[in-house]
Amino acid sequence: PPEDVGGIWGYEDFQAVLADPAHPDHAERLEWAGGPFDPHRFDPDEADRALEWLAWRPLAPTS
Repeated sequence: PPEDVGGIWGYEDFQAVLADPAHPDHAERLEWAGGPFDPHRFDPDEADRALEWLAWRPLAPTS
């Protein structure tokens, strides 16, 4: 799900609005999502690369 979509209920609403081109908020949500959104698209290799990048990032010194 997109960042800051509003939890489970916000995500349900987000999907419903995008599925209904006649919904008054459709264009705004589509723009916010950065274009068409496919809730079934998931690339495990892309997710693994993102997590690997996070895992190997050095921590900033605290003091």
